[in-house]
Amino acid sequence: MLKLVHLLPAMVVLGLIALSIFTFFFPTLGGYLWIITGIVYLLIILTALFQSFFQYKNLKAALLSPITLNIQVFAYGFGLLKALWQTKVMRRKEAEGFVKGYYGKKKLESR
Repeated sequence: MLKLVHLLPAMVVLGLIALSIFTFFFPTLGGYLWIITGIVYLLIILTALFQSFFQYKNLKAALLSPITLNIQVFAYGFGLLKALWQTKVMRRKEAEGFVKGYYGKKKLESR
């Protein structure tokens, strides 16, 4: 049930990795691309901040929105890439997520 929208965070992660590698080989052009990326990033962050402020009328929530947005995008992106690696490259039937519970004890299988 993978949809295109599920791939967006992974594309962000891969795009930033590719841009970093590209900048290593072509520093001048890469520098300009980082400026463009930074401007787009700033617009997205400001949109999240203002949208949160106008929706909740709370400055604390608005200031936490960009932080939450970054955590969510990168966690989903890396998680999807890890799952794709496990299922497509390592040929596992199912991707393995967290194997330990909150307090460090191994999760029990539901029976």
